[in-house]
Amino acid sequence: MELLDLPPEIFQRVVAMYVRRVGLCEAWKLRSVCKTFSVYLTEEVFGRQPMKVYFRKSSNQLLKSGLAVYLECHTNALYGAHETLPTLIQKTVGEFMRISNESSDAKRAEYTSKPLGIQALSRTFSLVVPLYGARPIASEHPR
Repeated sequence: MELLDLPPEIFQRVVAMYVRRVGLCEAWKLRSVCKTFSVYLTEEVFGRQPMKVYFRKSSNQLLKSGLAVYLECHTNALYGAHETLPTLIQKTVGEFMRISNESSDAKRAEYTSKPLGIQALSRTFSLVVPLYGARPIASEHPR
């Protein structure tokens, strides 16, 4: 049985184990293996990792380069990300839909994943990140 013949849930777990074993940056180098691997790897690297993995310098650079993808992934599922930015994106999209008299879920999904909107937010966020450096957000650590 080939790796791509596995059920999607199993293949996703294989990719997750691979990323955990070799690290984000090393795994990211192999995204050109095939389109399916690239999709699963992108979701694993930007959508399913806890924020603490990005505190290392090399991983932090990867996050900065893929911030639009990270924000898009975390708009619907936090997976340990701080809720401030995804909430901001959802509220902004909600307000935009109210102003434009849109109400469909398809339109909401389109607006949420619009590259320009996400990229604009990621540019704004990338200006803020250097102010905080690679420190964890206070709410991630119980007192």
